[in-house]
Amino acid sequence: MAVTFTAIYLKYSLSLNFFIFCSAAFLLITIIAIDLRYKLIPDVLQIILLFLGIFYAFCRSSEISAMEGAALGATLGFGLRWIFFYWKNKESLGMGDVKFLIVSGVFLGPQGLLPFIFFAGILGLVTAFFWNRLKLGHEFPFAPALAASLFLCLTVPEISQLFWKIYDI
Repeated sequence: MAVTFTAIYLKYSLSLNFFIFCSAAFLLITIIAIDLRYKLIPDVLQIILLFLGIFYAFCRSSEISAMEGAALGATLGFGLRWIFFYWKNKESLGMGDVKFLIVSGVFLGPQGLLPFIFFAGILGLVTAFFWNRLKLGHEFPFAPALAASLFLCLTVPEISQLFWKIYDI
């Protein structure tokens, strides 16, 4: 946590973003720890993160973007849940992950969701690889990948811009 807070301070100094991102980092690291142990994302943490995202959107005067991001996050979350269920004939993406996509949409807006999902997918593959290598079971938690991707896209917005330049979309 200290390393994360220090990195945020070095980039944003004592600004409003510093306090918002440190609060988000605390919640995200807590979500990662809980999901790794219990394979669930507590609703109370998602609600707090949601309100933090709404506050962040108001501070940036991007309330409409936050609402569009939440709607797109919900659409993508439920869509991916349905696709994985149809494909594997079992639940692969939990409701906690779907809710996390909605919260991420509030923070990132619709334009930030595609890079977020791309990086979450890569981090999810890395998590799955190590999860299988350590023989921790067939199902692995996806929230650590989602949380790390949200933190990355939120605190290093240049990475999302690079994503769009690479794919020239």
